[in-house]
Amino acid sequence: MILFNNNTIHTDSHAQGLSNGIYAEYCPAGNFNVIGNTISNTGTGMTLIGCSPFVTQNILEGNEYAESGIFVDNVNGKF
Repeated sequence: MILFNNNTIHTDSHAQGLSNGIYAEYCPAGNFNVIGNTISNTGTGMTLIGCSPFVTQNILEGNEYAESGIFVDNVNGKF
């Protein structure tokens, strides 16, 4: 199981920030949990493709180059 819990994902060393705060592909149900994180200065806070994650209580703060807070494709998780 992968658990992202109470982390801060941020960078000041890149002018445009990180492209993604969290990027995951093809994670089975019950094995990928993202809880209580702060993700800032990113183009996309989270990219989840073909996953069944559990995502709750996260803070997503974009920047002037931000595209989306959460990008999902073929996702069956709980938000």
